[in-house]
Amino acid sequence: MTSQLLRAAPIPPGPKGHPIIGVLPEYSRDPLGFLTQWAREYGDVVTLYGFRKAYLFNHPDAIEEILVTQQSHMRKDRLLGIVGKVLGNGLVVSEGDFWRKQRHLMQPAFHRERITAYGNLMIEQTQALTASWQNGEIRNLGQDMMALTLKVATQAFFGTDVPMAMHEIEQAMLRVQQQFDLRTRHMLLYLLPDPIPTPNNLRYRRAVQDLDRLVYRLIEQRRSNPEERGDLLSMLLTLRDDAGEGMSNQQLRDEVMTFLLAGHETTVLQDED
Repeated sequence: MTSQLLRAAPIPPGPKGHPIIGVLPEYSRDPLGFLTQWAREYGDVVTLYGFRKAYLFNHPDAIEEILVTQQSHMRKDRLLGIVGKVLGNGLVVSEGDFWRKQRHLMQPAFHRERITAYGNLMIEQTQALTASWQNGEIRNLGQDMMALTLKVATQAFFGTDVPMAMHEIEQAMLRVQQQFDLRTRHMLLYLLPDPIPTPNNLRYRRAVQDLDRLVYRLIEQRRSNPEERGDLLSMLLTLRDDAGEGMSNQQLRDEVMTFLLAGHETTVLQDED
């Protein structure tokens, strides 16, 4: 079944859209809505036409084969390059032997005890947030969820060392999120290289610099006082590969940024329209 899905021939059906830009205008208006609609209309494998052809796989067996069974034959899309400046060469972006080495090295971050601790932190912070709500008040749930997930992520990764930097982190993460949304939903911005000094690119660059400054400062502080604090950064500092080598400051920074962005961005659902 899985192999048949991956080798669907000759070309799976899909919406045609515009002759040059394909379905990008529809996708830009409502990404999740149109992806869901196309999956219902065209089935397990959908061809998306545009300035380059793409395929949408909807069957869980095919997704497992792409991400797990056949992952060594796959290459990560340039969409990740849009946030490459902030992710560096972390687990989400890296590939091949280096990815396998880092994935093996960081396995302790995914042990059951760690996941349980993260879950308890999520429950604690969610209860604190809902306890602050008042009957009859109007809340912006998008902002509430942004603040909640960011607080959970920063405490899980850095402990309680960064309460005074929360606003700085929140603003920088918002800028990164906006950059990714803009670049993935608009064709001309998608094709625009990061080095071009547009206002959006400059704001994004400053946001990454702000995050870099904070993360590198925390790494240096922890190296000078290497006690176990129960957070992710403390754990990463103790990890050693088979040769007994730990991660460099650069790689620590990349992995922290990866966890911070993934833990925050994938949990927040906002409608910016």
